[in-house]
Amino acid sequence: MTNDFWRMNRHKEFTKQKAFTKALSCAVSRHPDTNSELLPNLLSILVEEFSLTMEGFSNPFQHSPLFDKWCSESDQDREFGAIGSFFTTDLSGRNTFALPQTISQASRCIDRTRILIESKIATRVVLILPELLEHKFLVIARFGMSSMFVKQLH
Repeated sequence: MTNDFWRMNRHKEFTKQKAFTKALSCAVSRHPDTNSELLPNLLSILVEEFSLTMEGFSNPFQHSPLFDKWCSESDQDREFGAIGSFFTTDLSGRNTFALPQTISQASRCIDRTRILIESKIATRVVLILPELLEHKFLVIARFGMSSMFVKQLH
């Protein structure tokens, strides 16, 4: 997290002495409890097999170093390297991993993915969705909840 902050702010001529602690404090208040996390080995396999380079839903505490870029729903997370929201950032031409954290977010994610894959530029989105959501995407695998998460979804 510290490296992400300094990498994003290295171009600034001056950085206030307490800038990092202030940004960290704000991040903690925005993300008091990090959400579900995939088992690291499963995430590594997905990244390698699908050439994933973009993390669709993350935050400064959860961001995986396996991805070159990552999205956050909080604009303030740009201080730590987020490139914007999964729902508004142009992700066409990218290979994105998406693990939405709520049913509502997952529904919106399905709609957004439909738009992304209609792009003229080759675009891939690997989604991990609750089984109860209907969609017309190719299902590659089904997992029991406890088999793939370090922390459980609420």
